[in-house]
Amino acid sequence: MTPVKKNIVFSLMVILISFLLGCSHKTLTVFFDGVPPEYDSLRMVAKQNGKKTDSIVLQELAAVAAATKHSSHPPFANKKCGLCHDQGRKGKLTEPMPGLCFQCHDVFEFKFGHGPAASGSCTACHNPHTAENPKLLLRTSQELCYYCHEPSRVTVTPAHEKLGTTACTTCHNPHGGNNKYFLTEKE
Repeated sequence: MTPVKKNIVFSLMVILISFLLGCSHKTLTVFFDGVPPEYDSLRMVAKQNGKKTDSIVLQELAAVAAATKHSSHPPFANKKCGLCHDQGRKGKLTEPMPGLCFQCHDVFEFKFGHGPAASGSCTACHNPHTAENPKLLLRTSQELCYYCHEPSRVTVTPAHEKLGTTACTTCHNPHGGNNKYFLTEKE
């Protein structure tokens, strides 16, 4: 076996073993750039409190997390964990996303769908429990958009030349739209 093939096999074995041991986020950040941070506030609060995430009393944790955040998902804030989580299966979701989200939230039906919303990846932009930003957003408006969209490519568009700190959602619907570029009004 050539040295290159040995390195590939070794790297794949390290990744596989890390996933099996539950170190997936750490492993991903070692091998790949642009891995989003762990967003689950339950895990973060649990780690801060020195608790294992699989043995957390969710209602106790909900009170701690909700008291320190800007926005909370109503079922989480009201300690109605069972609306989304199956208590008999260690808190696993009662239904896969986005079906779970669409039980309460509107289904998006647009001519042009924005990637995360169109693919049902609600948690690419929203935290399902609590967030420091409005609407359970993981980041502030421009920071959230620039996480995927390269700022230098956005600002070359004439309409964006003097963008400054204007929120992207001033002109664009973040979930999609019937106009090109998800513009809220026709060009």
